[in-house]
Amino acid sequence: MNCVAEGDRFIFDLEGALTNYDEAMRGCLREIVSPGEPRPISLYWHSRNPEYVNNRIELFREYPGWWTKLQKNSSGFEVLDACLELALPVTVIVRKNLKCPDEDLEKKVWYDTNVVPVLPSSELITVDAKYLVSGIALVTGSRNTLNAWLGKHPDGLGILMPTSTNGGYQHSQAIRYDYDNLEKIKEQLRAVSERCLN
Repeated sequence: MNCVAEGDRFIFDLEGALTNYDEAMRGCLREIVSPGEPRPISLYWHSRNPEYVNNRIELFREYPGWWTKLQKNSSGFEVLDACLELALPVTVIVRKNLKCPDEDLEKKVWYDTNVVPVLPSSELITVDAKYLVSGIALVTGSRNTLNAWLGKHPDGLGILMPTSTNGGYQHSQAIRYDYDNLEKIKEQLRAVSERCLN
């Protein structure tokens, strides 16, 4: 694997890796679903979701206090701890919501409350498109985000957090965390850091 040309950092997707977004959004949608409605294609806005599902997702995401009440995703923090153990530079990314700046502010509050105490040397950046952020590795729970990022950064390392929608995921440049392979992920992180940071 060659080094990523720019962006010597390990990227964590706040929504997809560090928070329990998937679990929380699934629970919110379940509370208002009508009998017989199909399951959403994605728990994020998606062109293949029915419009009413995307509207519901947007409503919950923009509801005051929704983001700050999210819990930590334990699997994401286990990988974050591995980066801390290996002294790797970490950047946390969030998607900008141009229509609702309060959502961005709440994500910053969540980051300051949950990530900074664990890894004060990390940074938070708000982006329009996650797949454009350069780095050595991306940790996310979204297979769509990971596929797009790997398409743009074919020499990067992808780490996929386990969710109900990405089982069986395979990619030559990626590894899916399955709760039992943390040591393997550490080996991959150590190997890519030795190639790109030393």
